[in-house]
Amino acid sequence: MTVKKLVPPPDPLIRIIGDVGRFQLTLFFITGLSIVIHSWAMLANKWIAYPVDFWCEKPEYLVEVEPKNWVDIYAPYAKGYTPTERSTKLIDEMENGILETIALPIGDKYDRCRIFEMDYYIGRPNRTENLARKCMEFEYDSSAYQNTITERFGLICEYQTYPRLGQSIFFAGTFFGVFTSGYLSDHFGRMKAYRLFLFLWVVFGIAGAFAPDFWSWSLFRFICGGASIAFNTCQTVYCVELAGFRWRSYTNSFFRAFPFALGHVTLGLLVYLIPNMVHLEIFIGCSGIPFLIISFFLPESPKWLLVNGRYDEAITIIERACKVNGIVPKQEDLDALKEIHDETGDTGKTWLLFKHPGIRRNMIIMNYCWFCFSMAYFGLIYNTPAFDLDPILVFVIPAILDFPVVLSYPFFENSFGRKAMLTGSLLVAGFFLLMTITVPAGWPVIILSTIGLKAAGTAFDGGYCFTRELAPTFLRGSALSLVSGSARLGSVLSPLVASIHIDGSLNVILPVLIYGGLTMIAAITSVWLWPETLNTTLPDNLEEAETQANTRNRWTYC
Repeated sequence: MTVKKLVPPPDPLIRIIGDVGRFQLTLFFITGLSIVIHSWAMLANKWIAYPVDFWCEKPEYLVEVEPKNWVDIYAPYAKGYTPTERSTKLIDEMENGILETIALPIGDKYDRCRIFEMDYYIGRPNRTENLARKCMEFEYDSSAYQNTITERFGLICEYQTYPRLGQSIFFAGTFFGVFTSGYLSDHFGRMKAYRLFLFLWVVFGIAGAFAPDFWSWSLFRFICGGASIAFNTCQTVYCVELAGFRWRSYTNSFFRAFPFALGHVTLGLLVYLIPNMVHLEIFIGCSGIPFLIISFFLPESPKWLLVNGRYDEAITIIERACKVNGIVPKQEDLDALKEIHDETGDTGKTWLLFKHPGIRRNMIIMNYCWFCFSMAYFGLIYNTPAFDLDPILVFVIPAILDFPVVLSYPFFENSFGRKAMLTGSLLVAGFFLLMTITVPAGWPVIILSTIGLKAAGTAFDGGYCFTRELAPTFLRGSALSLVSGSARLGSVLSPLVASIHIDGSLNVILPVLIYGGLTMIAAITSVWLWPETLNTTLPDNLEEAETQANTRNRWTYC
């Protein structure tokens, strides 16, 4: 559906400083680069918590034995093992009168957590006669990655589910962070909140490398996750308030989606160059320090200042912007900015987004869409089946494909509209993810999953732009925080969905099908989102937003 282009009433602020100029582009570029490190933080857990091979510690006289051969010697078969099964086995063992249940590595025919009680110097064990006990010490395969939390904290055997639990805890932090960022950025300013969360990101990002145990590491990652999504949310709102309506989509794609994709690709390079995960955590944490220093020299959003009645401060920034952009402002236009001061006392009150039926409809549907495409995106990023292929290659290829999508997306969005692109992306994601059940395992599943991943990422990009433009100025940060909270709930659940078992076996395709089914439902419900915000002026208050939401929906004819 092609959207009829209308000429909207000019935004009073943008009419003075221009749709986009050197002033805005400089701020977009600087803050946009920080999205690269945000991407590193959001995706690094895949590698920091990467599962590595392990085995019981070898006796000194067998140190030269290859690990694969050593496992074949010392480890009893998993209870109930059959050659066709690839599942998590549960071993019940009686030790000192206490029954313990030990979870084995997925797909392993051996119980690597136990060792035959015998002198290996005199021969091999008899698997039917020798008794086995729990291993006291373990060795890890550090040939690819070193110091993952699996190795650092011994997250194997009965603790093998903890790495995915750590991922969920990190995403739970992002759930907390988006609501905190909305409140703080709406109350105290976009740039102050951005600066605060960058500081927390640096401190706790570095602290994770020195955590003494899994639970303290999880706490640090929880805070780091919250701070990461928070400064990303502040940056997103900051940029949209400085861009004219013709440039909103370009701003979202070039200074948020493109840096995120760049972070995705460069993280694969970082993992290759820094395979020690402790060093990687330190490097990523320290990467935020330059942005933290630069943030003290960046101005506050003049739109936020005007809405909050700080006219003189806003004028100072606006005059600087006009000077940089080569524009001479008219005094009558500057005086008209005083009228933007409206509903200041309601700033940050998220519940107001559900006060009016039109806005409420949009918020409910948008929250569900964010929940679904976030679950699909992060679920696939972290858990796309590699089928014995190079995991870095499987990780990086989708990110490389992001670049042409990101660069072309604004042109399509400005031609067909925000709504068409969001609904279409969700539809494509759901369709290709559901199609994985019809193809054989291996590259066909990876290809379909990659297409679904790209479509879910495109929906993510569209969701940012569409949500910001539906919400009134004084609740824009809160609205974006609200839907981002739903997205974080989806990302929290994505590792748990990836762990779903069927009849005692882990089916690698089932999570992909769940992601696809939920995304397809989101595509259908998104039809009721309205209005189309292409070529419209951002609403400054609830009345304007509700009026726009109640205009006739051409997709549903109601």
